[in-house]
Amino acid sequence: MKIRFGHRTLDYPGNELSELREANDLLGDVEALHARMAEEGYLLFRNFLD
Repeated sequence: MKIRFGHRTLDYPGNELSELREANDLLGDVEALHARMAEEGYLLFRNFLD
């Protein structure tokens, strides 16, 4: 699938655009959270806040 962002067209899924990985399963494991942050550059927590 092609997705257009401004002047760029990207493949989805692809190297530059893919589904975000949840980190809920890592809650309580600080080392794993640090590793995921270093690897992905973000942490996604679904339903963490009301």
